[in-house]
Amino acid sequence: MYDCPLNKNLSEKQNETQKTLCDLCRVLYLEGWLNAIGGSISIRDGNKIYMGPIGTKVEQSCPLEFFLFEDKGKFLETKIKDFEFLEQKSLMILFYNLFNAGSVIHTHSMNAMLVTWLYKKDFMLSNELMSLYFPGLTEIDACRVPIVENSSNEEKVIENIQESFKKNKDIHALLVEGHGAYFWGKDWVEAKGYADFFEMLFEAAVKAKQNNL
Repeated sequence: MYDCPLNKNLSEKQNETQKTLCDLCRVLYLEGWLNAIGGSISIRDGNKIYMGPIGTKVEQSCPLEFFLFEDKGKFLETKIKDFEFLEQKSLMILFYNLFNAGSVIHTHSMNAMLVTWLYKKDFMLSNELMSLYFPGLTEIDACRVPIVENSSNEEKVIENIQESFKKNKDIHALLVEGHGAYFWGKDWVEAKGYADFFEMLFEAAVKAKQNNL
């Protein structure tokens, strides 16, 4: 845990949630999934969403730097207001509403970005661990992750994700072209489990391509 000031405006439970986010920010930073230019993790508690800082030294994040807002978008507590956060907040809320998620992770890993160029439309790969994450599937089944077109227009990205959702409702990961990935689950443990699994597949796909396999 980080030894840094807590937010006196929040309850003990709310501060514990933000301290958990601090620990997760460090873990995901060390994995290379969050960095100073992007990526984030958020946790939902009822109608409230706690979200980590963006575009800062996430490995040194402190509860006072976190955002708290309602799932409808209203700010409840924040010390930072910038364009990138506002954009990411809209996308996070979209995933919470579309998939009834309890936690959403957005990674900016090199491998997630590269596979969007290698696979173009859908990322597909088989793995022996498939059945652990997806009951009913085996190691010979292909795992598919939709890749949506990126845009400098936030509304267009949201529209692209919504269109993809209509065709892919039973998924726990989505890639944005040349950008990164989103993972979600019923809580942060499940969301991170999906992130671990898919990021491993992304890395395997990139290395296989590099070695002409």
